[in-house]
Amino acid sequence: MKNILLILFLCGFILGCSSNNNSESGKNSVAGYPVVKEFDLEDTVSEKSEYELLIEGSKLVGRWKMEFTIGNIKPRTIEFYERDNKYFEIWITQNPYSVFKKKLVQQDGRYLCEKEGEYYIISKNGNLKSYDEEGYIGEEFGFRYVKY
Repeated sequence: MKNILLILFLCGFILGCSSNNNSESGKNSVAGYPVVKEFDLEDTVSEKSEYELLIEGSKLVGRWKMEFTIGNIKPRTIEFYERDNKYFEIWITQNPYSVFKKKLVQQDGRYLCEKEGEYYIISKNGNLKSYDEEGYIGEEFGFRYVKY
């Protein structure tokens, strides 16, 4: 049994020593297979969260908690950001945690939503109000925005 293990070890050692050395052969290969692309593991692993990636390079315009006054719906956080003269909102929910981004268009002091006719206005004191084609949408619809 020891002889078999010794023979296997020696065969592995000899085969390992006989493979091409990258620096000597000038070829870019590993164990005889060509390397397509070299990279550092640090370059491929991101420790940033999905949220951090979404807001990276952006300026915070405002942050509010959307509280529901009807039913047992958990509050969510709404944040407006600007990046390269483009606006977007981030909605964050907890339990279960989720983050999603929606495009906004800033026009005449309004932040227009993707859904036509809906928009937000941020007052001078930083309060957020939402509107649709029929007017103000707020407490009578079971929610309110509270500035952080």
